[in-house]
Amino acid sequence: GKVVTVKYAQENWNSMSRQAKTIVKTLQGNKGERFVTHIGFSKPNTVRTISSLWTEQFGINRLFPGAPLYILADYKRDYIGAKGATYYHYPFLDNKANTWLIVEAYKRYRIPVDFNLVQGFTEAMFIVQAIKNTKGDINANTLISSMEGLSFETPNGQMTLRSSDHQAMQDLFAIEYIDEKEHTWAANKLVRIIKKEEMDIPVKNNP
Repeated sequence: GKVVTVKYAQENWNSMSRQAKTIVKTLQGNKGERFVTHIGFSKPNTVRTISSLWTEQFGINRLFPGAPLYILADYKRDYIGAKGATYYHYPFLDNKANTWLIVEAYKRYRIPVDFNLVQGFTEAMFIVQAIKNTKGDINANTLISSMEGLSFETPNGQMTLRSSDHQAMQDLFAIEYIDEKEHTWAANKLVRIIKKEEMDIPVKNNP
């Protein structure tokens, strides 16, 4: 597959309709299986507006990225059955770090762990591991050397900071959004694990 087009919204945007129409028009001119996705949730109508323009009438498949729980509440209303991918959903992983985070988040804040929380926690784990590796030396250049190529265990399993471009490499999860009555958000059903070794992510920059 290949990326056919990418559109960005302006900083003060109120609607994605214009960009979505351009994307649909571009994809209509391409044959074969076509997919469209979006990144960004700063406007409440983002997903709904652009989704209505690439529904089955155009033969274009929608892929919905993983989202924090407050956005998944919107998904439950409108997008049960949709497919996508995420880097975290708390029931998917059975490891010591994830279990600790789930228990502590509920004990302290009475909330389940979503991917915003796990991202901050993972970044903190990364910094701690790098400082441990330097035996407490926090000189910037020493820390950079420690961080490049560093592999460490996270609630998501093993993560590696690729030394060539500082890209964090980890497994991802292909998912389907389903309705579970006990939750106010769209639950993530695991379709399969996408191993990081499968992902041919190009090096776009050289730090």
